[in-house]
Amino acid sequence: MGYTTNRQYQKSILNAYTITNQTIATNQTVDFNNTNILNGCSIDFNSGSPSIYLRKPGVYLVTMDASVAEAGTAGVITMQLQRNGVNVNGAQASIDSTAAGDVDSMSFTTIIKVLPSCCSVDNTTTLTVLNTGVEAIYSNANITAVKLC
Repeated sequence: MGYTTNRQYQKSILNAYTITNQTIATNQTVDFNNTNILNGCSIDFNSGSPSIYLRKPGVYLVTMDASVAEAGTAGVITMQLQRNGVNVNGAQASIDSTAAGDVDSMSFTTIIKVLPSCCSVDNTTTLTVLNTGVEAIYSNANITAVKLC
């Protein structure tokens, strides 16, 4: 069987990342500037964007990790996965940052189920990662989405 560049016949997977520092205010999204891999036709993403689009029905595994440091004000740094602008329960990570310059790691893993769309309901899912805690510096942010079934 020959190799095809047609994404329709490849396993749907995305791995996007950013290695540069991003200072992210409270209630702002994390951008992912690079695409390591984007296969299949169920997941869409544009480098430099905070949004990941799950376009086909199914079950997806989503993992996120990042190095974070407080950007001036000590407090709790929290990254929260949102689905169509709504927090995904259990898809968050927090640290209590008390000293300037301390770099910590945060991560979460979750499952997202996308229902089939019809002519009157579009179930396309948009995922973003929101900084819901104090302003923070994110680096080495990495997100992966894999369509399991």
